[in-house]
Amino acid sequence: MTEVMNQLPRVAVLQWMATMLVLFSRVLSSLAKDPLMPAMFILGDSLVDVGNNNYVLTLAKANYPPNGLDFPQGPSGRFCNGRTVSDCLVQYMGLPFPPAYLDPTAKGPVILQGLNYASVAAGFEVVNSGCCGAGPYDGLIPCLPIVKPCPDRSAYLFWDPFHPTDKANSYIGTAFFSGGPDAFEPVNVMQLAAMPVLHMSHFDRTPSALLPQGEKGPPGGRARRGVHGHWVSCLILHDRFCDDGPGREAIPNLKVAASGGLYIPTISHSSVHLHNSKVNKSMELLQQICVRYALLTCMLLFCPFSSAAPANFVFGDSLVDIGNNNFLVLSLAKANLYPNGIDLGNGVPTGRFCNGRTVPDIIFEKLGVPIPKEYLNPTTRGSVILNGVNYASGAGGILDSTGSNYIQRLSFNKQLSYFQKTKEDITNMIGPQRTEKLLNDAIFVVVFGSNDYINNYLLTNSATSQQYTPSKYQDLLISTFHGQLSTLHNLGARKFVVTDLGPLGCLPSQIVRNNTVGTCLDYINDYAKNYNAALKPMLNQLTSALPGSIFCYGEVNAAIQQFITNRPNYGFDVINAGCCGLGPLNGQLGCLPGANLCTNRINHLFWDPFHPTDSANAILAERFFSGGPDAISPYNIQQLVSM
Repeated sequence: MTEVMNQLPRVAVLQWMATMLVLFSRVLSSLAKDPLMPAMFILGDSLVDVGNNNYVLTLAKANYPPNGLDFPQGPSGRFCNGRTVSDCLVQYMGLPFPPAYLDPTAKGPVILQGLNYASVAAGFEVVNSGCCGAGPYDGLIPCLPIVKPCPDRSAYLFWDPFHPTDKANSYIGTAFFSGGPDAFEPVNVMQLAAMPVLHMSHFDRTPSALLPQGEKGPPGGRARRGVHGHWVSCLILHDRFCDDGPGREAIPNLKVAASGGLYIPTISHSSVHLHNSKVNKSMELLQQICVRYALLTCMLLFCPFSSAAPANFVFGDSLVDIGNNNFLVLSLAKANLYPNGIDLGNGVPTGRFCNGRTVPDIIFEKLGVPIPKEYLNPTTRGSVILNGVNYASGAGGILDSTGSNYIQRLSFNKQLSYFQKTKEDITNMIGPQRTEKLLNDAIFVVVFGSNDYINNYLLTNSATSQQYTPSKYQDLLISTFHGQLSTLHNLGARKFVVTDLGPLGCLPSQIVRNNTVGTCLDYINDYAKNYNAALKPMLNQLTSALPGSIFCYGEVNAAIQQFITNRPNYGFDVINAGCCGLGPLNGQLGCLPGANLCTNRINHLFWDPFHPTDSANAILAERFFSGGPDAISPYNIQQLVSM
């Protein structure tokens, strides 16, 4: 060996030794500190674009100074003076910056460390102005070569009219990487990288680019649940990782963590099932090296669906109205006045006809999903409707004529027309196939019928009571309700929770109206019992007749009767008077400012002349959520959600 070395030129020997030293140092470095994950893939907009738009015919570019003023390579296409948030995460992971996908040099082994597909379309002294731009607050014109940047970039929150500075991104990246639940939940990125991965079913098939799952997949293609409780539509790596042709497959087994609008799917280490396609060497190598722990950062609001149910939609009357009637100017049926809502949050009235929560409120809490917002609220627009919507309206009924004594209200037919508009809005956002999937998986809560008796048939001098016998009126309600539920099914609903009528003759309003001494009115209770006896088989018939439908029957009547009969077992001392109201038994007028208010709301069955208290609603919600066939059938909500 020595003789061979002596025969080589001195320069060659030095080069060889230097090469060996570099290789040896890299081996030692890799042994000392492995990156947390071998690859990162970034999808998003200008917040994380590192130069893809440099290669696109677009006006949205940042590959000129003073952009990149504090970035080692200068202007790179980053819309920032320095690094993006994903750059910071990459550095914390011990990885090189993933190159822009459109960069011609982004080929070969370099892509095994990740790619960036993104493209456009505390200690801060200045938080309302850009560091580099023109116009008021440097907010009209972006950072161009003719614009002079601010002298102290570290004092600025924003680099230009749209994007944070390097310092801000560094704070955000640090928070995401190692912060607590107030920054990133349920686990931060460092914890996520170290977590063991649970198995999950593989996706059916993928198109060749990042698309909502199923848009190019086979019939019946479905999104699968992520480990941490958020729905993932589909993860597709680009053609560089798989053969051309119709059978390209997605990488399965994702887990998801989320913080605000940031969703980070990660690829599972479990085996990758590839069907109906050949796998080229790049894909095989990717499986061996990258698939095990590859991190994929998506800065798009890509999969905002809950694991318990992707959305929840509520239709009904004042029992489930959370504020729609607040926006009906002429309506007399409103609950946005104190002391309504006294036990909800900060005690500010929301429009709920209760001292606290409605039954659906509590069920959604148990599911761990957002409470759907009321449809008429002007803020119920955009992506928030992907969580569902509440259309319920106080005084609303099955019949359009119901509740006319309160002037303005939303009947079930009107609520259905609003839902149709919501479906159109969702379709415009996520496409028809994902909309169909969302609605098929959603829970539809339907609570109607009480007002069709109390505020229609039982009203003094009611036209319907003169026109119909009790049995004929019941038939009218059941027939109309049957058609409305069928319409809801035609609009995409599949999983229904429909409640029966409570013992209406036990409401304080009915007890007082009929001059009794505090006992339930049997003849009114009989109306409800007979209606319920017709409702349950009608729902069973719909389940049999409507494809893919499940109608669950929630038994309110039996539960309230138990509360009354066995009140000590449920903690109720007062079962025939409202906690809040005016007149005998607080049953003549509703809960208004200045009304009588009981001192112990927990022991009252009724909040006002018509509605249960939060305590009663909590018991009803528990029965519907996890109760047996005597509470809800054929499935409780917990079972229905998992189906």
